[in-house]
Amino acid sequence: MNIKNKDSSFNRFRALPMINWWVTWIIQIGVGFYLFYITGLLTHDFSEALNVLKSESKGIVLVDTLGRPSVAKKVPMNISDPIFKKVIINNIQHYFLVDWVSLTNNYQNKITTTADLEKYNSKFPEFKEHFLPKDNKKVKKEYLSFEKYIVYNITNDNLPEMISVTKGRLTSYQTQEDTFTGKVVFELIANIYNSNADEYQTKRGSVTFEVEGYFDSTEGDIINPLGLMYTDLKTAILTKK
Repeated sequence: MNIKNKDSSFNRFRALPMINWWVTWIIQIGVGFYLFYITGLLTHDFSEALNVLKSESKGIVLVDTLGRPSVAKKVPMNISDPIFKKVIINNIQHYFLVDWVSLTNNYQNKITTTADLEKYNSKFPEFKEHFLPKDNKKVKKEYLSFEKYIVYNITNDNLPEMISVTKGRLTSYQTQEDTFTGKVVFELIANIYNSNADEYQTKRGSVTFEVEGYFDSTEGDIINPLGLMYTDLKTAILTKK
């Protein structure tokens, strides 16, 4: 009796898929549609990723202020490369080396305050806006001290009338990932007006800047495309005395 019952149960179990064949087909069709849907999603995501990769692997189109386009090649940012040293040297030279003639537009503008300095020389507010981190109060205070020192030397007739750069170099440069520390030295020739002798005299000298900062292209813009940011500035200017 028990053997028959077991055999009967086994036969019923074997016959179950045959009896409910329509249920089995519905499940198989459902699974097939699900797999088709998932495969479609993966294919779409892969296609989008491939398109992004192709787009990113192409060059960058640059447009200058005159509307002229040019294509630049993308390369990994490695700030230990010598080109980044040149970027820092040129940046310091442009924004920090000053003389009386250029600051006052050939003596046409009177400068007695830092507000005057920024009003008549756009490079000072430009530097603050594009090369100093917005949340770094320390470096902003250091830059303000630099501006005040320039004004002080103008009002005390201690700023050279004209200067020219004979050499600029980084005497030290250390990097760690995207951050750097460096010392920039400029050798200068200054033309100084001697009011007592009523003549111009030539003075040779040098100025040293100690800087710390980082490169972050996500913080860059059209003025500062590499995202050069200073976090510490020890500045200097060449004076008459």
